[in-house]
Amino acid sequence: MVNIQNPVSSTWIFAVIFGIALIFSIRRDKLRDFFPISTTEELKGLAILTVIFGHIGYFLVSDQRFLYPLSIASGVGVDLFLFLSGFGLTVSTLKKSTSIAKFYLKRLPRLFVPFWIVLTLLFLIDFFFLKVSYPWDYIVRSFFGIFTRANIYIDINSPLWYFTVILFYYLVYPMVFSKKAPWVSALVIYLITYLVVFQINPSVISQVKNLYQVHLLAFPLGIVAGWGYYKRGAINDWMANLVDQYKAKNKKFFNLAAKMARISSVRNLKKNLFISFRYFIMALMIVAILYTSVNSGVGNLDIVGYISMVTVLVVFALFVLKKIDFKLLSLLGVYSYEIYLLHWPILLRFNGLYKCFPAWLATVLYLLIFLSLAWVLHKITEKILRRKLVKLK
Repeated sequence: MVNIQNPVSSTWIFAVIFGIALIFSIRRDKLRDFFPISTTEELKGLAILTVIFGHIGYFLVSDQRFLYPLSIASGVGVDLFLFLSGFGLTVSTLKKSTSIAKFYLKRLPRLFVPFWIVLTLLFLIDFFFLKVSYPWDYIVRSFFGIFTRANIYIDINSPLWYFTVILFYYLVYPMVFSKKAPWVSALVIYLITYLVVFQINPSVISQVKNLYQVHLLAFPLGIVAGWGYYKRGAINDWMANLVDQYKAKNKKFFNLAAKMARISSVRNLKKNLFISFRYFIMALMIVAILYTSVNSGVGNLDIVGYISMVTVLVVFALFVLKKIDFKLLSLLGVYSYEIYLLHWPILLRFNGLYKCFPAWLATVLYLLIFLSLAWVLHKITEKILRRKLVKLK
């Protein structure tokens, strides 16, 4: 672990710098949809930041005061990724039907190509430069995306336990998904994972079972949320119908309210009250996020997963309500998968910046390095995938 000086003051300096960058990246979204793609990218950006800060604060540096409390929500970040995966797959599938084979051909290469590139580089770097070797069966299983251990110091890239989870969901999802009843599909996927983790409980997952247990709910709930988002028009129509029925029973009251609404001052008052109420709800959400993040139940496997999902759902709702975009988060979100693949191997093997610079500056530099390398990896991946698509055609 890396020793750093002045962990508290370095945390404050980093927080101020990052906060200023975040504020300057704010843009107002005038043509805002209920849940645009930019919001998805913002949430991914937030998720990858929580994971990075958690890995630095708890596993890289020796003093856990550094980056606290930014470092305490990495579990929430993992759940947020899984939730958004379930959400995105469901919305995409409901909008456009596709066969199981086409689903795999579209999704799996985007999952595996950057993964194989990074994994190959890591094995080569470890063997030729760091003089570290791995058993052949470990190497073969790794290239298939099977990681049964998450030892953060001796595995090739310990966060890749998540890759195995998302690969499992990608393989199972198209086989059980039903457009007529997505909520049933969510329940089936939850039951399958529950049976594997708790009932079958194979010895091969014994070292990662606690991680699977904590994040069991996120992907199925993402499916339910995606279904709700897709059906929001029907839900709005149903609610409007209820309002119409209520209006028909209370004509006098609503006629009076309509007359009052025509008065400019009353209309402005109504608008201001609505805006104030929205900001009040958002403030309560921020308080709830802070409380559940600090009181996350870490160490208690029976409750930590539920508390984490409460945090995820509140964060999701908060980002739906806001009327601004954080372009910095969106940028990080676009390359979040590549950053996920790269960040810990770099921090573990090449952490010299923390020995040469103040911790706050080293963290800023590493974030820039992650983003730059992720951009390169993303471009290489897109180029490879375009060539493959041309050959298939």
